[in-house]
Amino acid sequence: MDKQNYKELLKNTFKYDSANYNSQKIINKLKMNDIVTYKKNDSDKIVISTEDSVGKRVSNCIDANDNSLFQIEKYNIEKAYRYSIYFSCNEFEINNEKINNYIKIEDFNSKDNSNIDDYLKPRYFEDENKIVFIFVKNINKYVENLDKSVNILYPTLWIYHKKMKILEHRFNLIGFKSNDDFYKTTFMPQLDRLNNDFKIIVKEFRTSKIIKYIIENKKDEVHEISQYMGLKGDSSAKLKVGKNLIMPFIGDIEMILEENVDLFNKNNETKKIRDILNNYIVNTKENANYKSRLLSWYRNGEKEAFLNVNVMFSYKDNKYDVLNFLQPKKNDMEMMDYAIKYLWGAAKSINTTN
Repeated sequence: MDKQNYKELLKNTFKYDSANYNSQKIINKLKMNDIVTYKKNDSDKIVISTEDSVGKRVSNCIDANDNSLFQIEKYNIEKAYRYSIYFSCNEFEINNEKINNYIKIEDFNSKDNSNIDDYLKPRYFEDENKIVFIFVKNINKYVENLDKSVNILYPTLWIYHKKMKILEHRFNLIGFKSNDDFYKTTFMPQLDRLNNDFKIIVKEFRTSKIIKYIIENKKDEVHEISQYMGLKGDSSAKLKVGKNLIMPFIGDIEMILEENVDLFNKNNETKKIRDILNNYIVNTKENANYKSRLLSWYRNGEKEAFLNVNVMFSYKDNKYDVLNFLQPKKNDMEMMDYAIKYLWGAAKSINTTN
């Protein structure tokens, strides 16, 4: 795809698919880099107006200055994504010949981008901590206020965390146009390409044991908001923590036992009742098939959670877990990095303990 067609797709994306806060962050980045201004007498920069929508402002920047493309590409790395999947990946060696089939992010910063022959090629970035690939997909979205469909760009991110040896996929759509497997049909060809180009081997990085360890041992840092669990006889339960941070049903029984220790230790019969209830709690927790657990992360004595993540285990019976990052307006790459680093650190603690 040539530059002009790519620009048209980008403009459609910001006009019809990008949340205002994402578009505003792009404008802020362009302003910080002295590319745009709101001052009409500053002729050296792109003059934008608050009378235009935020999406229109970004579109004007795309038309006026190619350096806008570089800032947008960088932002696709830095922004928050709604979903994430983790894979173990022991090595990721960059093949110098194959990497020529990817666009270096820095190439978008050249004056005329003349060395880019196809703007739909995957993008590539590397520093001392990570290797990043951005794949862009041309999809057709129905826009209600236009009463027609338009073509937009859908970016997805792959990050290889060098120290942790984890390959992470970040994306924004689980389903699209009644296709609930859209995310899967999108990422599988991308993963195949990375595998073919760089001979990587990915394995499961499952989180159920890690989440259990965190909930039991990191109560000051991570709170469980709710859990959706399968029980005996094909029954299931969605349980939400109350203001007292106690999980109903099982948590209530635990509190009853804790608050009535003397009563349950009164004689052999009451001890038998205590043991029956304790065994029920232990067996239910150990044998429950957790479908999802919603967690809140706290840090540095903060009273409000700074990160909420719903972990969906074996999503649709696949051999991976899908993490749903809530409140994307508050999130960014740093917060998503925090989550995987925290889980990885807990995994190391489990291995050390065992």
